[in-house]
Amino acid sequence: MQKVNWILFLFIFFTSGCTTLRKAAESSGIPGETSEEEIRTQNLTEKNFFISKAEIEIASDEGKEKIFASIKFRKPADFLISLKNRVGIEAARIYMTSDTLLINDRINRKMYYGKPSYLELKYGIPSNIFPVIFGDFISNNVQGKIEKCNDKVARFESYIKGFKMLYYVDCRRRKLTNARIQNSTDISLNEIDFGKFIKRDDITYPSVIIIQYSRPVFKISVKIAKIERPWEGNIEMIPGSRYELIELR
Repeated sequence: MQKVNWILFLFIFFTSGCTTLRKAAESSGIPGETSEEEIRTQNLTEKNFFISKAEIEIASDEGKEKIFASIKFRKPADFLISLKNRVGIEAARIYMTSDTLLINDRINRKMYYGKPSYLELKYGIPSNIFPVIFGDFISNNVQGKIEKCNDKVARFESYIKGFKMLYYVDCRRRKLTNARIQNSTDISLNEIDFGKFIKRDDITYPSVIIIQYSRPVFKISVKIAKIERPWEGNIEMIPGSRYELIELR
């Protein structure tokens, strides 16, 4: 399950931006202010989407590994992630909703099942902030908040289940350029940087995402090659025949 654990790190420890790229986005910027509501209109998860091809490189003390992924999302919170090796053989599928987590390990013919709360218990990160990995702005501030744009960048803070979320927003694009998650002692646990933004129709999204996690130390680079949004397909998790069932707890 080692590769699956790496992928859970990738898709759960998304909540910040990489230290190597921490800077304002390159844009003309606009003076003034920006609000949480304006930023949320640019969230990728405001509509269904299908990332049909993404290239992922995982770098750690053990070396580098490259895999490929496709990601389907349907509102309000359904994800299906397919992971393939270099020659296109599917190694695993991950299915997650608000109350279900299924991991189909096709290499070892095992089906892991449980609740999304497993991710928080094992890794200490709330699963409801999952969309931040795509550059989406997630906040528990119902009324919204307005911040001034200093040097073309606005800085927002939010607290979710005891973690402090730090967001840096390009005031022109209304998109995250960097996000960080910190624990109660203000120690950064992980970071994400977003770059090479692509504007399509009414949405702007990052095509390059770099994630750095501090404990253990590893870095993940994601390149989104192809995305369809809005997308009207279905999400279906088909369990393998005669797979060993293992409960996540």
